[in-house]
Amino acid sequence: MSLDLPPEPAAIERIVELPRSFARDVVLAAFAADAYSLGPHWIYDTDEIDELYPNGVTTLDLPRSEYHPGKGKGDLTHYGDQMLVLLESLAENGEADVSDWMHDWLAFWQDDPESYLDGATRNVLEAWRTEGRFLPSRSHDLAGASRMAPLLSLMAEDPVEEVVAAVREHTASTHGDPLVVDAAEFFARASYHLRDGSPLPEALSRAADETSEAMRELYEMGNADPALPSREMAFRFGQNCDVSNALPLTVWLALKFEDDPVRMLEENVLVGGDSSARGMLLAILVAARGDFAELPVSWTAEQVEKDRVLDALQVLVGNDSGSI
Repeated sequence: MSLDLPPEPAAIERIVELPRSFARDVVLAAFAADAYSLGPHWIYDTDEIDELYPNGVTTLDLPRSEYHPGKGKGDLTHYGDQMLVLLESLAENGEADVSDWMHDWLAFWQDDPESYLDGATRNVLEAWRTEGRFLPSRSHDLAGASRMAPLLSLMAEDPVEEVVAAVREHTASTHGDPLVVDAAEFFARASYHLRDGSPLPEALSRAADETSEAMRELYEMGNADPALPSREMAFRFGQNCDVSNALPLTVWLALKFEDDPVRMLEENVLVGGDSSARGMLLAILVAARGDFAELPVSWTAEQVEKDRVLDALQVLVGNDSGSI
């Protein structure tokens, strides 16, 4: 995949200065996937996507749907915005304390940002306004699990059960649906198995077994015929935000394109719908396999908030020499 604009040399230099590690790559990959998804995000009509992107989605782009007013090329979706809040919160506080995260999350929204206020966020903010305490929404959107990359970075050397506990707690802070919380555990466990050298199908299968019967069922749905066209599968599973639809589609895309991460993320945006939530989780798997270097550098270097991401990431992973 070629990109129209060359990435900024200064940004490339900063990326290279960070040590090459899962802790670095998982964060950069997740933000890259989110920024890349912004253009066609939440467009469900695939004919419209084809009209907008006749040659595929070859660059970062400004949002083409109505849901991200004020955003431009290189910006993050509202999912990415919240992931950046989490990354900076972890960098500042140095531990996965959910109370610190929620304090910083609330401050972000109270500042009236140009960031889409989705249903889960509205519900949590309303509970804070009326009851003076944080209560999770009942949202069953997969996006609640998608922002976990900074946690995986901070806790990259910690025992898997401690990481699982942290991602479940952080996901449940805004999304109270048990299946969404299970989804966060599923992808966290899969990333650990991949880092240990398990092939992707084995990593996903083991993670499903270790998480819950519901995850096993959703994994089995996604472990479908890879020969079928991506859009046919997206229409079959559903392009929407619901974890019951989005997780099987995410699994199917991961398995079909496991050896071509760029194609994986491009097909993800071309099938439409909530591509950002799926893409951020696909990116975690890409990073856990050690394949972040295959993604175009410009997906990181052309991000508007790249310096904030790199500043916070440097606190988490240090500044030893490394290589993209």
